[in-house]
Amino acid sequence: MTPCAPWPEALGRIGDRRAAPALLAAATDRDGQVRRRAATALGILGDRTAVPALLALLADGRASVRRTAATALGQLGDPRAIAPLATTLARDDESPAVARVAAWALRHLGPGAIAPLADLFVHERWAVRARAARGLGTLRADRAVPALLPLLADPHPAVRHAAAVALGKLRDRRAAAPLAALLDDGAPDVRRVAAAALAGCGDATSFGPLVRALGDTDPAVRGTARRVLGATGDPRAVNPLLAALAALPPVPSWERYLFAVTVATFDPARAVPPLLALLDAPERVTRWHATARLGDYGDERALPALAALRQEGTRDDGRLDELGVVAARAIAAIERRLAR
Repeated sequence: MTPCAPWPEALGRIGDRRAAPALLAAATDRDGQVRRRAATALGILGDRTAVPALLALLADGRASVRRTAATALGQLGDPRAIAPLATTLARDDESPAVARVAAWALRHLGPGAIAPLADLFVHERWAVRARAARGLGTLRADRAVPALLPLLADPHPAVRHAAAVALGKLRDRRAAAPLAALLDDGAPDVRRVAAAALAGCGDATSFGPLVRALGDTDPAVRGTARRVLGATGDPRAVNPLLAALAALPPVPSWERYLFAVTVATFDPARAVPPLLALLDAPERVTRWHATARLGDYGDERALPALAALRQEGTRDDGRLDELGVVAARAIAAIERRLAR
């Protein structure tokens, strides 16, 4: 057979179960490309009699064949694959690509994969623990929560990161307090995903930690806390958001703009003063967006500053530059609203 023989995949796509014997034979071919294509076809065919042959391919010498076999086992959804896939995930010398696909396949095998994945949480290699956490999160099973919670205290930040992401997907309130505690983690990216996870599983006790995260030294953490608080609809967030905005450095100004816009989701009138201050921002893009937002909010307090900006944007020939145009539009929008 030639290395690129496409016939196994073609047989699989036909969907005729009578092709299974030929494909099973191809799965033991000496040519690795043929074995890989046979595994692909067996997954497409959907015949669970292929499970033993695919399980054997998980030990193939070629990573591409192992990866394809893991994919096919995930497609077939047979619980016999759970333990071998978990073993593949934990194998010390396994390639990252194969391990990722093994974790993906386990998620398609249902709650039966919870225990084998949880068993990997004590593995000596942090990469295995992290992959197991990610796999468990994708199962979307409530029973996974107690197994994941201890990983928030794992010594490796990548494992804590994976556990926080997984718990965020599960959206279970039991994770609220442990995730809030993770907002004090030493790794900024862990703090960021913990804040993001609280969007789905936070409770009343999460408000204070999220407010404190608005003052985080990392802008990504601050931004995530801002977005989560903005999505809560809790009007208590307005004052902390304004206080955090006031404490931000003037440059770059875009973060200040985002905080002002988040305040506006609660109370547009209270967002007007910080937006007016941004009309003097050094970054032109911030000035442009702040101007447009002031027009959207329709507050007459913005008219003098917008008129000055329109004048500033008037060229010698009387035409307006880009900033002058958006200022003129904002003025018109406010005047229309006042005329109603």
